[in-house]
Amino acid sequence: MESGLIIFDTSQLRTLSPTGPVAAILRRIADASGLTLAISSVTEDEYGAHHFRQFEKKINSARTFHKELRQEAPDWRPPEFEYPSPVTLINRHMERVRFMFEVLPLDGSHAIEALRRESFRRRPASVDPAKKGSGARDVAIWLTAVEQSRLAGAAVYLVASDFSAFGENVLHDELTREAAVNNAEVILITSTEDLIAKFATRVDVEIDTESLLGDEAVALAVSRTMVITSVSAARDTIPVGMGLASGGSSELKDLELIKSERLHAYEVRGELWIAAQGIWRLRQTMRLVGDQPSAGWEVLFEQRLTVLINMYEGDPILKAEVMGWEDGRILDSRRR
Repeated sequence: MESGLIIFDTSQLRTLSPTGPVAAILRRIADASGLTLAISSVTEDEYGAHHFRQFEKKINSARTFHKELRQEAPDWRPPEFEYPSPVTLINRHMERVRFMFEVLPLDGSHAIEALRRESFRRRPASVDPAKKGSGARDVAIWLTAVEQSRLAGAAVYLVASDFSAFGENVLHDELTREAAVNNAEVILITSTEDLIAKFATRVDVEIDTESLLGDEAVALAVSRTMVITSVSAARDTIPVGMGLASGGSSELKDLELIKSERLHAYEVRGELWIAAQGIWRLRQTMRLVGDQPSAGWEVLFEQRLTVLINMYEGDPILKAEVMGWEDGRILDSRRR
């Protein structure tokens, strides 16, 4: 078993959904190989800022279209919408990223060296003297990777697709020499697909996704997760003056697979692992307490989840675990 880190740069992190099947397979590979998935704090900031701007843009667009529609239909009296805060959205999204990746701090000396290399056109910063200096963030990520390898005495896999900064398929010669001088080993991987292929083998399995996700072991894993997430979502729907009974029993029923989606199957160290994504719906009744007489509160809840399934020669399922979930939604809520 290896040891060390797999460090994603910002461009590769953007291609990865932390709640999807590929992320689930990556986590299984890392666990099986003794490796840690990581990002630099520079990547954390750059990635977070990008998504914050995207959330802000979508919210502003929604406000603009709503305003324009009201101008076109002055007799229309819609309810006032309470738009989500981009801060809330980005905090929730980054929680999932931090759950998957260890965030490596930026050393102050690395930040200084990054700016110096950008000025002097030294890799992995841009080396083109005819263009404005750029690439300080790439330098900071690179120096973090070298330092982490040196400290651990183990190879670091750097997942980055900026060919001009790091190289195409292999590191630029000067970066390879720099790593060697620092008693470090940094191995360049230019895509998530290539990273997975290095540690696992893609398997073509003749399994019906809907049947697989409908298995009893999968349903049990899914229900355990959705019982918790549905209670959290239900708190925003209960009547004023009422609350959910703490530690109270709840009744779960009608768990249903609504849609089976993507499926990825890989052999990892001799074991067959399948990451599959689907949408489930359940009905749950919770006990209310508060100003009004005690009662039950029933919610119809829907959520997309990714399940990681360990199988033996295609059948039966040895283990099923929910590895990622998107925010669910309450379809209906009422007093029971």
